[in-house]
Amino acid sequence: MSDQLPELLPKDGRVLFYGSMVEVVELARRCRIDAYPDIYALAVFRRVTGREALLEASTVAMLNARDWPQGQLASKLMEKV
Repeated sequence: MSDQLPELLPKDGRVLFYGSMVEVVELARRCRIDAYPDIYALAVFRRVTGREALLEASTVAMLNARDWPQGQLASKLMEKV
């Protein structure tokens, strides 16, 4: 993320940032999402929309459905932005 979207990285509060990334990875595991591009897309989505949007029932249901080609979650998440 620091190479592609450095503006999404916090200047302060890095501990909170890393905690939010752990939360993203844990959600990905619970939803059986293991492709790196999809986990990265979740991380970007979390940074852009916030924690609430990531944990919304509709978002979690979409993630559990896994109805996107592996590695293409970003396009599915963009529908929610």
